[in-house]
Amino acid sequence: MQRDHLLQVAAILPVIAVVLLLVFSAIPTQTAQACLPCNCTDIRSLNCFGPYHLYTPTSGDDCSIDLWLFEGDKGSRYIRMTSAQLARYAEFPTENLLLRERGVIALYKLTTGEYQVNVGPDAEHKVYVINFTGCPAENIYESNFVQGQ
Repeated sequence: MQRDHLLQVAAILPVIAVVLLLVFSAIPTQTAQACLPCNCTDIRSLNCFGPYHLYTPTSGDDCSIDLWLFEGDKGSRYIRMTSAQLARYAEFPTENLLLRERGVIALYKLTTGEYQVNVGPDAEHKVYVINFTGCPAENIYESNFVQGQ
């Protein structure tokens, strides 16, 4: 009887070992946290939404508008305008001006004195929009819309 009990325990030990192995291999060894680009501590992007990052880095008296497009985790700079390039345009143009366009990213100077970035449309026909004043950027607000709606 004791031998039968030992055989039952011995038969179940491999099952317990496999279950423990699966449980402990499923537990992550590092913490993965997702954050919006504007709230991440290691990313200084001004926008929160969309497949792009907007930066307005400064160095001394110089400031530039830097726009990066991301596909998955790979990003590349699409548009960069320095303060010298931005100074060529009126503070309040008489009409909205397209300053730069590349692929799905367009940078405008509006009659209100704001800059506007449009990114898209994406696969769902969504266009991401961010408006801001000055360089470095202030008074930042974001919106989006779906084309055709």
